[in-house]
Formats: sequence, structure tokens, C-alpha cells
Amino acid sequence: MPDLDSAYAMGDEAGDVGRTSSALFVHRSTVYYRLGRLEELLGVSFEDGLVRLELHIWLKRRALRTSTAAISTRSR
Repeated sequence: MPDLDSAYAMGDEAGDVGRTSSALFVHRSTVYYRLGRLEELLGVSFEDGLVRLELHIWLKRRALRTSTAAISTRSR
């Protein structure tokens, strides 16, 4: 999902939209658009640093669970 990928990258890039757009190979306006859609969907504002932190932690945990599940599936 591009919106979540953008939020994940934004967290990794410490909220810097320029670096986020470079990491995703998209234009800055695309990042703003995706994040705006995600804000609307979640009913939050990424202006709030705590919201950004909570979302980034959730996305990191999700990625960890996904990679752990893939590893355990392959080892069977």
C-alpha cells in the first residue's frame, strides 16, 4: 500500500519529505498526497510528532512480524 510505504519511509527519514521522496523515487508532491490520504483515513494529523512516532513504531512492528512470519514459514 503506497500510503503506508510513504509513512514508513517518512519515519525512517525523520520526517524529511525531501529525503522520503528520494528514498521512494517519487516526487515530493506525491509523498504529500499519500500522507494526506493516510491522515484523512486515520483521522489524525502528522503535524503531531507523537502521532508520527506511534505510526512509525506500529509500522516497524508490522514489518518485523511479517519478516519473522516469512522466516518461520520457510524453515518448516
